[in-house]
Amino acid sequence: MERSSPANTMMDQNHGEPELPQYRAISPWAVATLIAGLAAPLALIGPLLWWVPLIAIPLALLAFRQLRTGDPPYIGKNAAVCGICLAALFAGWAVAQRLSREVRSTSEAQRFVDDWLELLRQGKMHEAHQVATTAGRRTAIGTDLESFYKVQLEAGKEFEAFQRSPIIAAIAKNSDLELAFAEITTHAVQGNTDYFTLRYEVVRGHVPSTNGSIWISAKREIPPGSTLAEWQINSYSATEVTE
Repeated sequence: MERSSPANTMMDQNHGEPELPQYRAISPWAVATLIAGLAAPLALIGPLLWWVPLIAIPLALLAFRQLRTGDPPYIGKNAAVCGICLAALFAGWAVAQRLSREVRSTSEAQRFVDDWLELLRQGKMHEAHQVATTAGRRTAIGTDLESFYKVQLEAGKEFEAFQRSPIIAAIAKNSDLELAFAEITTHAVQGNTDYFTLRYEVVRGHVPSTNGSIWISAKREIPPGSTLAEWQINSYSATEVTE
């Protein structure tokens, strides 16, 4: 009977043991990409945080390069793909949200200023002045505005100055005057407040001290704890005549 030697027995035992899988570390760049993707919803707060999802792009490039050429090889492809997908999703969402707000708010601004100009054309000076007053100082709906301005001396003085403005007087008293919306020249956002500057062209008639355009600034604010926007006419001015 043939007997196996100790050396052969050891070789047989080693041959029968399963090979242990080689340890592969996860790519740190893949982890960083995933973290950037998870932080990408911060971009929905405002444009100042749009860089958060964008930073996932170079991180993902570094991750895929390390996964492809790393020695020893790394794992983490799924983490990198997940991170870049989340970043792309919220980056697109943030831009779409901003554009949607831009279109909606600029359209509302034009309608608001158009309605204010119509009050002036109809001779509703008290109502027009209320629109040009801060929301906190406006009277309650249904108040007799004529009596209010007679009793409240400070408000009455402000109303008289409002009426004496050359632009206000020209719009209110000149029935032949025709204004046409031209463009929104500026739109700035600060927190829950939007600031607009709208330019109107004098199509027919004349407004003193202008070269054919009137500039009207409006403000749209959503007070804390409220979902309703408060609008106000901030200023109105004429472009200077250049010689």
